[in-house]
Amino acid sequence: MAQQSHHSTFLEHYMAYLSSPGVALIAIVAFLLLALFFVHNTGSQHRRSAALDYPGCARFGLYGRSNLDKRRVNHAEESNEPRVQAIFAYPIKSCRGVELQTTEITSTGLKYDRLFSFAHWVQRRDDKGRVIEGEYHWKFLTQREKPQLSQVTTELWIPDPRLRSELLPEDVEVTEQSGRDALNDWEANGGCLVVRFPFGSEGSTETVTFKLPLKPTSERAAAKGYTYAPMKIWKDDPLAINVSSEIDAITLEKLKSFLGVDRSFALFRIDDNDNLRTVTRCLPKDRLEEKFQVGFADAFPVSLLSIASVRAIDDFLPSTSQIKSSLSPRRFRANIFISGIPAFAEDQWKRIILGRAGNPGEVASDSEFHVACRTARCRLPNVDPETGLRDREEPFMTLERKRQVDDGAKPHAVLGLSMIPLFERGWLRVGEKVEVLETGEHVYEKMYT
Repeated sequence: MAQQSHHSTFLEHYMAYLSSPGVALIAIVAFLLLALFFVHNTGSQHRRSAALDYPGCARFGLYGRSNLDKRRVNHAEESNEPRVQAIFAYPIKSCRGVELQTTEITSTGLKYDRLFSFAHWVQRRDDKGRVIEGEYHWKFLTQREKPQLSQVTTELWIPDPRLRSELLPEDVEVTEQSGRDALNDWEANGGCLVVRFPFGSEGSTETVTFKLPLKPTSERAAAKGYTYAPMKIWKDDPLAINVSSEIDAITLEKLKSFLGVDRSFALFRIDDNDNLRTVTRCLPKDRLEEKFQVGFADAFPVSLLSIASVRAIDDFLPSTSQIKSSLSPRRFRANIFISGIPAFAEDQWKRIILGRAGNPGEVASDSEFHVACRTARCRLPNVDPETGLRDREEPFMTLERKRQVDDGAKPHAVLGLSMIPLFERGWLRVGEKVEVLETGEHVYEKMYT
């Protein structure tokens, strides 16, 4: 009996020990550490596996987190000084962008921004919008016509920048350097853009993938049979490179079906050597003799948007709107998102410094931007970038009601800024401060009179 009592006392003490708060806390912490290790290890294995497809390249961008998360934005707003909150490049016009922690900027915009554009074969129209019988041309395609483009995702894999640059951005995953096969090697072709889109009916959807060289070699261009053709983008007809041969026929048909395109359809790349478009409006008054160019962006090389201004538009939305209290800045597809200023304070900016200019290894100077104008807005922000669904009214109606504040742009509403870099090459990081050099009133110069 004494021995049995001894065992009972031991078990009671042992159970009491295990159930004590201190031991329970240690067990919980140990479990969480094991779980985090498993998730990290699994993610690392996945990244290493993916990197094998692009030897010599690094995945570039933020994936799985965003500087536009509410918590990060709310913390940044407490600083009360204008800073870069987030950076986005959109490698294919009107498709989902890539968020960056740092970026190279040239005189024509962010390095990987709007390199490509889809186009469809349509009847040509005259300056008054009348159809010209028997004449057809390639015309750029955007979410204005096909909101499903918002569901086409892009992923950047670039030649390892740590081998060629002083930058050490946190959003780069490094792989081993590869050979330099001019035809098939991704590194030799400037890196790879991985493009994905969903295909199929509900319940049986597959993810379709194709890959594009970011800067194809002449050998690859010849082997793939690239051709040149004019592609209409607003008032311009730049000669662009038809790279549709990079997409196999079955994938191209699936993409047409997903987008709802029922006519000839192609993918173009800018010809950044000879055929960029010339910026002719809202130029800096002290540099009128200079030539400023843009690729496939709508009108100007770089766009900027204040997060506080988007929140103000959200506050203005009618209480009956389905997007009330959830208006995402991503709807406006800006390159640079700014925090730390009151709503619409950016309206008066005329010239700013943002980032550093110069080549790696050189003494850097300030990156100066001419703020060309406020950005005139269409109905494209009505498309929800997460779902591809288009709201029939908002935020377009609220913008028209509250933001017809530029006499030159009326009857169009304006939100955000369109800018021209006044340097050849520079660098920009999230968190950098905006220095405002000049303020004043803007009067928008319309593309169409």
